[in-house]
Amino acid sequence: MPDFLRNDQSIHQLIGQQEKLMEIFYKGGTYEAIKDDVKATKNHIKNVEGFDNVFIVGFYWGGEKDIATPAHNSFYKASALVHSSLLEPNDFKNVECPAILLSSKLEIDFNKDFAVTFAKTFGNLCYQQQFDDMEHGWCASRSDWSNILIASRANEAFSIIVANFNKIINS
Repeated sequence: MPDFLRNDQSIHQLIGQQEKLMEIFYKGGTYEAIKDDVKATKNHIKNVEGFDNVFIVGFYWGGEKDIATPAHNSFYKASALVHSSLLEPNDFKNVECPAILLSSKLEIDFNKDFAVTFAKTFGNLCYQQQFDDMEHGWCASRSDWSNILIASRANEAFSIIVANFNKIINS
């Protein structure tokens, strides 16, 4: 997913100011606000790189964006959400492609809510796993991959994504 915050360095100064951060995320994160970025990204991936089978992986807030984007553009074949934030239970009702949900022990347990994706025509291609021994962010750059357990669980998560994307592309 593109950097929808536009490398805004002031975001770091707002850590701990939850209301202000949420205002920025909700204002800047609507599909209307990001659609030009999504379109430019798609055009580059398709026309410059030559890819036709594209999957989206989103971390944190990007996870919420990557399940919303395919509802607006069927170019994206599947999405993976890794330790996502800002998700709502209703977000899963609008999923338009196979989705992979990998969460830590700190995210809301979406087992029941995510189950709605299994009832869709592509439901057999959806996957969900909670990593109960991992903190939020274990697969991203803020994590301590020198810790063998964290590195191993991050590698497991990435392997799950690749295996499921392969399953989807071959279906």
